[in-house]
Amino acid sequence: MCRLCGSTQNLCIDEISSLVVPSKYPLKEDLKVTLCNSCGFVGNLSSSTLSDYKKYYTDFNKHHVRDGYLEKLDKDYFNKIFNIIKSYDHKIIKGATILDFGSGAKLLSQIARSKGAEICDSLDVGQRITCRKYDIVITTHTFEHILNFNKELSRIEAMLKEDGLCLVAVPDLRGYSKYYYGPFNCFDLEHVNHFDFETLSLALEKNHLAPQKVFESHRLVNEALAYPEVLILAKKTKTQIKNLHKTIREPRKAVLSAYIQKSKQDLKRSLKFVANKYKIFEGETALYGIYGLSSSAFRFLKIAKKEFGNIRFDWFADSDDRLNKKRIFEISILNKKEFLKYAKTNQSKTVIAFIVAVNAHRIVQMLKKYKLNNLKIMQVPPSCRNRL
Repeated sequence: MCRLCGSTQNLCIDEISSLVVPSKYPLKEDLKVTLCNSCGFVGNLSSSTLSDYKKYYTDFNKHHVRDGYLEKLDKDYFNKIFNIIKSYDHKIIKGATILDFGSGAKLLSQIARSKGAEICDSLDVGQRITCRKYDIVITTHTFEHILNFNKELSRIEAMLKEDGLCLVAVPDLRGYSKYYYGPFNCFDLEHVNHFDFETLSLALEKNHLAPQKVFESHRLVNEALAYPEVLILAKKTKTQIKNLHKTIREPRKAVLSAYIQKSKQDLKRSLKFVANKYKIFEGETALYGIYGLSSSAFRFLKIAKKEFGNIRFDWFADSDDRLNKKRIFEISILNKKEFLKYAKTNQSKTVIAFIVAVNAHRIVQMLKKYKLNNLKIMQVPPSCRNRL
């Protein structure tokens, strides 16, 4: 059933988005992506439940405070958010009560106070609702993660003052092929909803939040990667305003078709690269594994096992200790300390580390600094940087 309009007329876009997950992992591997024939909403479909996602975001949420250059990117982004609000009403921020909904980090609250807001509270998804009413609610890159997004939008509407403003920013489905960076990376385990300006507008309108302005833009995640983004500034009002936004991006079905085609081509490149490396080291004593385990690696493993039934992996590792001791293909996942010990213990063998991740270049830099002579680091293409 469509999470936006309730229709049961959903088409499966592509089943290749399914993946492998470790043992005792909160989310299931039976991932499909569907398109609603009635309203056009695109969303993940799996057997994972609300309680599974709650456990995942409690135990596995990787969102954290970023520092250095990445903090500057975030500051620039939040300043953009406030400039959008000021473009609607340049006086509204001064003395305002603001809620940062679902942010995780507190940076937005700090910036809001520096711009004259009287109060800026932070409230995470699922937390108990506050008694305070707000002039402005800001929620950035939250609603792509929430299965029951209508319930949370309804909570936001209840927390707004009459005529209060809500700014919602999410990844923009219509930009997936233009801002493409890797095979099916947008269809990961965390991003369960794939909005564009039409479906996000509909979701807001269903919850008595009337869109006032629509912006199609992008958000820089790091120095090499940007996400396409749609931002909507909506007002709590009983008077609905007809959405006259003219998109600057391609139609939804054309974007999906191009994105899936690019993804399948890149998966073939990835598989060919790994198969060739197995041939090169076939005559040596080698230990094969993947360092860095997230949706990209989980999906690659699913396809690799299907394409090469006898493909061998000797180890898996990740710097996130929450994955430690969980198992993939009955192989226990090592943490960073255990992996370094594993490589040093096997000095007489070549340890082949395949890197299949959005942040692959960072993992490569981290492993290189340990200067292990028997460690060969293989970044699996594509580079996971934006490319047309």
